[in-house]
Amino acid sequence: MNPDEPGPATTQASIKAESKKAEYKKALILTTARQVFAARGFASVTMKEIAQACGISRGGLYLYYASCEEILADILGAEAQKKERAERVLARKISAKDNLTLYLREEAQRCAGERPTLLYAVIEHGFAESRAGQKTEAGLRCAQAAAQIDRQDTELLQELIQRGVETGEFTPCETAGTAARVRMTMDGIRVRRMAGIMTEQEMDREIDLLVSNLKE
Repeated sequence: MNPDEPGPATTQASIKAESKKAEYKKALILTTARQVFAARGFASVTMKEIAQACGISRGGLYLYYASCEEILADILGAEAQKKERAERVLARKISAKDNLTLYLREEAQRCAGERPTLLYAVIEHGFAESRAGQKTEAGLRCAQAAAQIDRQDTELLQELIQRGVETGEFTPCETAGTAARVRMTMDGIRVRRMAGIMTEQEMDREIDLLVSNLKE
């Protein structure tokens, strides 16, 4: 063996170092792009803008992703794997009714204010695909991840409602269907909050009414 050539151990260490560097760069891209999408939506965001926000060249960004849609797909895929929010909500030591009310208000507040949110970016992406009339591979991954997130949110709602039924705070019901209906109502509330056509007071009243109806 040539003593000047790197040995197996050196080569393996270099590979690991490069792998870690690539993982760090990809995590930076996803974290930064998530902030960009949350601030500006999806339709107007460009790869150039994401590269600038990351502090890297466009060529460096294209080493990892070919489009904004691919980046959004990975962001949503990671979001769909998160369990912390559901665990936090279910661990609260308050009544089932108060817990459900608080959770619904938190969800609605995520769409409040002047700035768009990641949800807004997802909606914009969906509209863009509808106009195009077809889905790309990345678009399919976006849709699948968004659907998984919706299922998880509905399952969390079902658990909160079931707890209320068990404690007598809510009337016995078919919890899966009830959770789906609550979810649909909340989608409407969130869209109105994003559009700025619902005040916080109106939102609170509608959520209170929605939860109160579970007792009837």
